[in-house]
Amino acid sequence: KEKTDKPFCCLVCGDGELFAEIRTKLSALKLEKECFLLGFRTDTREILLNSDTYLCTSRCNEAMSFAILEAMNAGLPLVVTDVGGNRDLAESFIQCGFVSQYGDTDTFASNIKRLMDERALKEKFSSAATEKVAKHFDLNKLANDVFAAYN
Repeated sequence: KEKTDKPFCCLVCGDGELFAEIRTKLSALKLEKECFLLGFRTDTREILLNSDTYLCTSRCNEAMSFAILEAMNAGLPLVVTDVGGNRDLAESFIQCGFVSQYGDTDTFASNIKRLMDERALKEKFSSAATEKVAKHFDLNKLANDVFAAYN
């Protein structure tokens, strides 16, 4: 919010153990008009298709985030933290987003702002995200690769 005068809206989906803490933090930072806690949702695809960018601020490792893959499949550029497989998803082979260290809020916010300001870059990353999913993470391709590995 301190880095731009442009209006923005951040939707936080899910209802994990940090939900109440996030609500308190948003209130303390006076971000209630920009950030909305939606809780558990079943309309994820619709939310993604009506979004501009996918943010993942995870601090814990996970091998590969299916949520990020869903966002990429919806054509969303990524701004993610460097945990688990996030760097591979955002930058390896085909770059479709930015990665920053967990806790480096200045770089994370600057990456968001860059996508807000540079429309051509946002569109490039958006196209790259869908291309990357199709080329490297298509379910049929992955199943065939696993089958070939064990055959």
